[in-house]
Amino acid sequence: MEKSDLILGVSRHMRCVVLDQAGVTPERVLVVSNTVGDLFTPGEDGSLRQSLGLLDKKLLLTVGRLDSRERYKGQDRVIAAMPAGHSAGG
Repeated sequence: MEKSDLILGVSRHMRCVVLDQAGVTPERVLVVSNTVGDLFTPGEDGSLRQSLGLLDKKLLLTVGRLDSRERYKGQDRVIAAMPAGHSAGG
């Protein structure tokens, strides 16, 4: 990383980790947040939801690494807030 002209990260936390661990100047580490482009439109999902038995169910998708060192992301709080019997695809 020290030889990179520019380092892109997806979060301020990642930027701080890079700045703490690599010998680079702050102006060489930028945050480019994960986003969905303006042209994105969700597709029709009725047939897939029906085939999975989820037609009338609420769905929650969270994408991230479950790591006990990264509790600041709050996945554990989301899981704890879910009604019993509904977590992890149940």
